[in-house]
Amino acid sequence: MKINLGCGTNYVEGYENLDKSPNVWMSKFKLLKKVLFIFKIIDVNHMKNWNSNIIYKDIRKLNYQSNSISHIYSSHTLEHIYFWEAEKVINDCYQILAPGGKLRLALPDLDQFIDKYLAGRKTDPYQSAIEFDKELLSYPINKPKFLEYFISYFFNHVHKWHPTKAVVIGILKTAGFKGVTEQKFCEGDFPDLELLENRSDFTFYLESYK
Repeated sequence: MKINLGCGTNYVEGYENLDKSPNVWMSKFKLLKKVLFIFKIIDVNHMKNWNSNIIYKDIRKLNYQSNSISHIYSSHTLEHIYFWEAEKVINDCYQILAPGGKLRLALPDLDQFIDKYLAGRKTDPYQSAIEFDKELLSYPINKPKFLEYFISYFFNHVHKWHPTKAVVIGILKTAGFKGVTEQKFCEGDFPDLELLENRSDFTFYLESYK
C-alpha cells in the first residue's frame, strides 16, 4: 500500500489519498459550497473540485498496521501542524513503513525564503521584509476580519513552523530513517513523482527509507 499524506486536490491513483481539509466533505455537498461562496464565507480557491475518493483523515492519527506500507509521500503538509506533531507523524511513518519502505517529503524551504529576503534587502529592504512576512504564512499583514480569521483557522491555512533541510534531516535520522538524501523536483528514487509533485518553488525534497 502507498499513502499520499495531505494530498489536497491532488488525488493520485494507486495511493490512499488522505486530507483533513473541510473541503473533503464539503465537496460532497456542492449546493452548500455554492451558498457559502455566495455569502463570501469561502472564496474561489475553495471551489475547486476534490475527488470523492479522497479520505478525510487527520494525519496525526496514522492508525495503520506496523510494517504494512511500502511508500509514503507528503507535500507541503507537515508545516501546517505543530513542530512536535510533525515529529510524531514522521515517527509514525517509520513505524508503519515496511522494512525498506520509502518516505519522500516536500516542504517549504525557510533557507530559500531567507536568501530571497537578504538579496532583496540590498535594493528594497522595506518591500523585501513585507514579502518575507507574507511568504511565511504565519501571521497576516493586516488584522483579519472575524470571518477571515475563522476561515483561515478552520481551513488550517497558516504555517505553524518553518522547515529547513537540516532540521527535517535531524528528525528523520532520530526517527530511525536511513539513507536520507536531498532530491530535486520530480527526481529521485520514488514512484509516480510526475503525478505526485506540483510544487517546485521554494521547496526542498528529502527521501529516506526504513
